Amino acid sequence: LEPVGTKIFVGTKGGLFSYDSTDNDLEIFTSVNGLSDQDIRSISFNTDQQTLVIGYASGNIDLLKNGAVKNINAIVSKNIPVNKSINHILQRGNRAYLATGFGIVEVDLILGEIKNTYLIGSGSKYVGCYQLASDGTRILAATDSGIFRASWSAPNLSDFQYWSLDPQWGKKRAKHLVHQQGILFAASNDSLFSNASGTFALLYQTPNEIRKVRADRGKLHVSIFYRILELNLQGQLLFQTGIDPQVQDVKDGIIDANQHCWLADNAVGLGYYHEYYMLRFLPNGPNSVETFDLFFEGQ
Repeated sequence: LEPVGTKIFVGTKGGLFSYDSTDNDLEIFTSVNGLSDQDIRSISFNTDQQTLVIGYASGNIDLLKNGAVKNINAIVSKNIPVNKSINHILQRGNRAYLATGFGIVEVDLILGEIKNTYLIGSGSKYVGCYQLASDGTRILAATDSGIFRASWSAPNLSDFQYWSLDPQWGKKRAKHLVHQQGILFAASNDSLFSNASGTFALLYQTPNEIRKVRADRGKLHVSIFYRILELNLQGQLLFQTGIDPQVQDVKDGIIDANQHCWLADNAVGLGYYHEYYMLRFLPNGPNSVETFDLFFEGQ
């Protein structure tokens, strides 16, 4: 999910669509009208360049600006035996930083090209990155091997020697990572941790696996399989969506200042949840990109 003005964009396995809350308009983007690929894994809007950055499981990158799409295929076309999936996108100025299955990729959004690749493992080894964050002075990465960090002012972020593991977290996998009000929050499996005390301590444990963590307005939004949770930075539960039998596979969720919740679910599509009712917004078409048979009649 990515809110942009009155619209909210949703990335899917079949493409991209947006919903405009002012006129209830659904706009669909696929390979038919400009996208280079399918199976979107991450989307993020860059306000400086007014560009929606789209990352795919294949490593493909699309830049959507003013209705036009520019493709960057440098990763997908590169013959390397690694997972190329673009798992998360961090925006900073005119650059987008992509967390991929092998490291971090820096994209210049003015030129529309890749500027650098950061192989942050020891000896420049590939490391699977899941989510990126920034505390203002450092870039941080949740990876298979722990939480890596480096100064934004480092002379060469492509050099693994400028990266180090967070000793408080250690070498265990970190799947999610956000920074809010001077505190770093990390999650793995069903557990969310905070380093507010100077070391990572358990903040909140969910009934099942954490699918997404967001930080906004001094609050944490945590997506699990069947609902969205809102926590304060001390780990107290402030709000949660009700249990709806339709909602079984939540991938992402956003709660705004009015307690209106948007969620992305594999079965529901885009869901708008407020108090105890939910509206669904889903483009017409099959539920899957897989096709087994075709039938037509007439001319």
